[in-house]
Amino acid sequence: MPSSSSTNPITDALYHVVNSEREYAALSHDKTFGKAFHGAGKGLPLVAKALMAVQSQHAKNNRASLEMLGPVKTKAETYCDILKTIAKTPEDRLAQYQQAVTKRGHGARVEELLIGMMSDLCLCAEKLELKDQVETLRKAMKSLSNMEPSLPAKPGNRFAAHVAGDQFNAVDGGIMNTTHGNGGYNFPGATFAGGTTFGAIH
Repeated sequence: MPSSSSTNPITDALYHVVNSEREYAALSHDKTFGKAFHGAGKGLPLVAKALMAVQSQHAKNNRASLEMLGPVKTKAETYCDILKTIAKTPEDRLAQYQQAVTKRGHGARVEELLIGMMSDLCLCAEKLELKDQVETLRKAMKSLSNMEPSLPAKPGNRFAAHVAGDQFNAVDGGIMNTTHGNGGYNFPGATFAGGTTFGAIH
């Protein structure tokens, strides 16, 4: 098994992927989890194989960019940590999984992490002209992307005022913000992505 003490991101990523395979083996027959969860688990060997191919090719191209694989290592470590958290809890594993993903934030579902690893590996494999690996990874990414998510998307927060006066809004149970009913638009701590329209709710 690869060592966890290496400073080489390929070796480090491979270490976490191999450990993830072992952790997933204990969960592979758990029907609590859906297709995307198990699809991601079954995709781990493809990531390990791609990492080994990159590692072999990198030895021949001593200046191939290892920096491209830093994100793979990070995602692989997160993936492994999530599986370890679930595997050590014999009961209510889905709740443990939900909690582990929520704690890490956006993009932490196992299929998202695996697709992220595959995408990063594709970039590196293309640079090293590993065409077979690129084709295999892209096919796996497409298949996994078409599966129902292992956890539902978290709904956003919506606040509406139907009467005059102040609103007291706490996003996700966090800090309480006061929006004054003075006709202005007050959104303390809010971030808007994409187009935003303000209007009356009927």
